Amino acid sequence: MSAAIPKPKAEHKVRKGETYDKIGKKYGFRNFDDIWKYPKNAALVKLRKDPKSIQPDDIVVIPAYNDEERKEIQDRQRKYLYAANMEKLAASRFADQAAADRKLADAIDRMAAEHKAAGDAYMKEYLKSVKKADNWSKGVDYANMVFGIVNALRGLVLKSAQATQALAKNAAKEFEKISNSLIADSKVFMYAPLISEGTKAAGKALTDQKSGPLGDFMIFGGVVIESIGKWSSPSFYGQTVSLLAEGKGWSEASTFDLQKDCKDCLTKMKTEQIQIQKLAKQKAAAARNRAAWADNAAKAAQKRQKECTEEAKKRP
Repeated sequence: MSAAIPKPKAEHKVRKGETYDKIGKKYGFRNFDDIWKYPKNAALVKLRKDPKSIQPDDIVVIPAYNDEERKEIQDRQRKYLYAANMEKLAASRFADQAAADRKLADAIDRMAAEHKAAGDAYMKEYLKSVKKADNWSKGVDYANMVFGIVNALRGLVLKSAQATQALAKNAAKEFEKISNSLIADSKVFMYAPLISEGTKAAGKALTDQKSGPLGDFMIFGGVVIESIGKWSSPSFYGQTVSLLAEGKGWSEASTFDLQKDCKDCLTKMKTEQIQIQKLAKQKAAAARNRAAWADNAAKAAQKRQKECTEEAKKRP
């Protein structure tokens, strides 16, 4: 389909002695060819062949736009087409941001739920081990289990604290990495308790903490690191196991109550869980608000794009 021919501005009747260039200048055309090649002058072109041959009383149809008007139209078209393209780009970016925000909100909700599940699993395992210890005559096995629990809890609480800090800093990738590691640790603990690591592994892990970010105090119970030597020494271990084997409770067999330390550790972990859930709720709500804003902005950009495209097609 050919483009519609714009309506003419005027019909000019050639006067005696009037040349084509004078006619062009009168209507603002620097080049008479723009008038001569105007489709509505086809009959005149066929008759005279050359603009220099025009005669008095010939009718020359003047196009709707002269050079300046055409330039203004082209400039306006370029302006609105550029605006339309920018709005299209903005709409695309807003849509991408909305999708990313919705994905982040869902991920934060999911990770907060996994944190809670992991903490609940540890608490259940701890209570089960304490109940089992009340009537346990095999002190060696129980001592190993307790040290395994302490070692696992130490890592869980530390990672929970790190996850809380990451979430507070809007470090979504860091939070996800820590969370995935924490959940993996939880599954290892649930399906393969760290009993086999015994006092040697637990003692080393806790002693290593001395040079870590927590300084001279362990992550749980406020127990001073220097006490670790007592935990892992053969005499302390042997004495504790012997007393446990005789039916004494853990607090009676050791110089401090390790069961209480485990419980304190879990309490601290629960506090971190609450903080994580609170922060996660805030971050997820903020992400959903951003997603809603981005959706609205994308719709507005699409509407504006359509308006700009239509405006670019208009003629004065």
